[in-house]
Amino acid sequence: MDKSMIVSILAVILIVFFIYLTVWTVQYIQFRLEKEREETNARIKEKISMVKKRIISASRSYWYIIEEVEQAETSEEESYYHYFTEEEDGFDELLDQMYQLNIVVKEELEKISNGENVTNASSQSNSKKKKKKNSTQNKPKQISEEEKKKKIYQKWNEYVDELFRKVYLNCNEEMKIKIRNKLTEYGYLDVEILKENPIEDKKKV
Repeated sequence: MDKSMIVSILAVILIVFFIYLTVWTVQYIQFRLEKEREETNARIKEKISMVKKRIISASRSYWYIIEEVEQAETSEEESYYHYFTEEEDGFDELLDQMYQLNIVVKEELEKISNGENVTNASSQSNSKKKKKKNSTQNKPKQISEEEKKKKIYQKWNEYVDELFRKVYLNCNEEMKIKIRNKLTEYGYLDVEILKENPIEDKKKV
């Protein structure tokens, strides 16, 4: 076999190999493009689905505990949403949370109803100093029932404010105002009622 024949055979082999390589490269590129397209479409569908869920969620009434959602993964946030439809349901659930989150302090309400002053931690040291100075000079003032009710209502308002620092309420503005007003007005009830969680009794029934 002469050199020209060998060269021709090698040339044919190289051409065939080149054609095969070209075809394989084209097919591989098409495969990668198709896979990337599928992955892109999947990501787009996932984002569209999340947006739809958020739009639907935004249009529905719900509440959640802020700390729980802040600590949750983004994909898990919605699992902490508590949905409701009626204004009364939203009121009941948030009233329940005032007790579940230990916002309502039974002992504080008892002290006020007994005519004792309830002070926060920052003012306790000052009040103790005043008591030492005035212990031999002043007798404790008698507080009227009306004044007690007023102080209990003020303390209840503090509880409601604390609730809305811990809980986010998503609903239309009118419903939000009505629910908050109902929670506030609940503080006008007798202190014996305020000390206990009324929703717990409903759950037991």
